[in-house]
Amino acid sequence: YQERLSTLHELAGHTQEWLIEHASAAAGAATEAVPELRDMAEFLNGTPYAIFAEAEGYLREQAANISACPDAQALAGELEKVLSDEDCYRDGAAPQAKKLQRQMGDVIDAALEASRSRARGDIESFAEGFRKEAYASASEEARAKADAIIAQATREIDSMTQIQIADRAIGAFKDEHAPELLSIVAPKGTEDAPAPEVRTVRYSKVSKPASFDRPTLSSPDDVDAFVGALRQDLLSHVSSGETIIL
Repeated sequence: YQERLSTLHELAGHTQEWLIEHASAAAGAATEAVPELRDMAEFLNGTPYAIFAEAEGYLREQAANISACPDAQALAGELEKVLSDEDCYRDGAAPQAKKLQRQMGDVIDAALEASRSRARGDIESFAEGFRKEAYASASEEARAKADAIIAQATREIDSMTQIQIADRAIGAFKDEHAPELLSIVAPKGTEDAPAPEVRTVRYSKVSKPASFDRPTLSSPDDVDAFVGALRQDLLSHVSSGETIIL
């Protein structure tokens, strides 16, 4: 746009004598510049530019989801090429940009729902196992309180808008709520014998024993050594009164 505008400014800056002398060249430059400037102005002031602006905003807003979804990354690459094309004003690129944005939205929505579905399934699996333990003999009030926490976590999953957050939902849930849930349903003590504190540790934090310093397993003896080290590590946590959250 600036290049074509500069052409007109340059022509306007010449004297009448110069324009008469170079009439053919001047007319050719103006004839080429004016229609292109008109096309550019129509693009910038009309629906096509609004479509481009919306697409650029969508790429920024969905950056996290795009990075978590390979299919969306491919579509984003195509859309970025369309948006950066200097000739976009003349080749009807706006419909293509709108189509790519719509396709990307469908892909991201599907991937996000798949992640949310997995997260809901993980919560349900955790709840199923949890309800087979101390929960079964807990008071009705304690069970209702635990159920409310699990139900709230499920509702939060339904409102998640980022794939990566949904993928990490079960880990975040266990870190935040597992100790609380176990404490709620734990047998209540008396004044003479208060209930022991419920302490927990995530399995992921003890799955690679510190005493096992080899980076790989390549033989039956390696496997035996790893399993032995892992067993000792798990027993050390249990012996310390911790419940291991799987």
